[in-house]
Amino acid sequence: MEETLDKTLNNAKTETERLADQMKRSAEKIQKELRDRTLSPDPYMRLVHQIQTAQLVTLGIEVFTLYLGWRDLSFVRLLVPLLFCISAIWGYELFTAQDPYAKYFAVFARPEVSKEHACESFAAHLEVLKNAEGDVHLPTLTVAKPLKKLYFGLDYVQQGEHDADWKRPAMIVKLPGQCVFLVAMRTLSPTGNVETWLALAVGLGLVNALSPLHDKGFIHRYVTPWNFMVPMPFSMDNIVRRMVNMDLSLATRWSPELTYDAAVRFAGTVKYSSERALNRRTVGPADDMISVIFIVAELISGKLPWRAVSKIDKCAAMRAKFTETDEFRRLPREIRKLYGKLCDFSPSEKPEHVHEAFESALSRRAGGALWSLSAMPAWLEMPGE
Repeated sequence: MEETLDKTLNNAKTETERLADQMKRSAEKIQKELRDRTLSPDPYMRLVHQIQTAQLVTLGIEVFTLYLGWRDLSFVRLLVPLLFCISAIWGYELFTAQDPYAKYFAVFARPEVSKEHACESFAAHLEVLKNAEGDVHLPTLTVAKPLKKLYFGLDYVQQGEHDADWKRPAMIVKLPGQCVFLVAMRTLSPTGNVETWLALAVGLGLVNALSPLHDKGFIHRYVTPWNFMVPMPFSMDNIVRRMVNMDLSLATRWSPELTYDAAVRFAGTVKYSSERALNRRTVGPADDMISVIFIVAELISGKLPWRAVSKIDKCAAMRAKFTETDEFRRLPREIRKLYGKLCDFSPSEKPEHVHEAFESALSRRAGGALWSLSAMPAWLEMPGE
């Protein structure tokens, strides 16, 4: 039985590699036709024909063209790698023959959530992208318009359908190359946790990604390992300086001039939100940084004290005793001290010296010799490196 399974897996791998190579060659052909101006003026039908739709469908990849009334690029959605689900909006990886090596994502409202919730999340995501244009820690906004039609392709036939739910808002964003979600780091580790210096590098990268957001007058409120991506290959430079924020659906405006002391509805994640957020109080930049420390603690210890707790009130009570846990004691002293200071900040204050605390702890643990690709653990090496 094991031999049969191995044979099946090998055949699937061979077929996948063959189709990937064929798709690459088809994309190059389309690029040449575009340069020579011989491509049909209607890219939607032609694109599906060029990439051998029927063969892709046999691998479970559904051709899906997003039509936003914007015909400069046509996209194909790769259904199998559904890469992320933002609270009330979906995110799908896209392929476009006009730019085959770029990483595009379609982001639009999930049909099963309320229209009000979906529009609120989408508006928050869009507002930040528009106001933080040029930030290396954010995807580049390509287009944002209502979702008019969905084009499905199968066996060289396309059918356009109006949005069955409502004219959901949609956007297409572009990533700076191949990226992997931060949560993959702990998943790839053979022990379920990572070296302290590497966890600190992740923390510093998250701080660097969040600081420009705070400078622009926003707070994130949804800091988790599932919402940030690391450009490939894994390196100290990519982790610390080029972390990409993929989820801004709970971001909101923040200003130090405003007075904050109000009861609000909970917005965030039970696992990584601060005690103040779980107590349904207004949060500020310090609460985003507290979430960063929780992520670092989880990377170092492999878990958080409340990992099996789902009730908000119980999690809030456990946050109050976080400093008494082993997970807290394993944090470097600079980060333990920083956590105490962050808990004392009011939501109207922007914390200072967070970057310095992480950099100091990282320098003490690692030193300058680790700032290279060779410093990455062997289990983080990707195929082909």
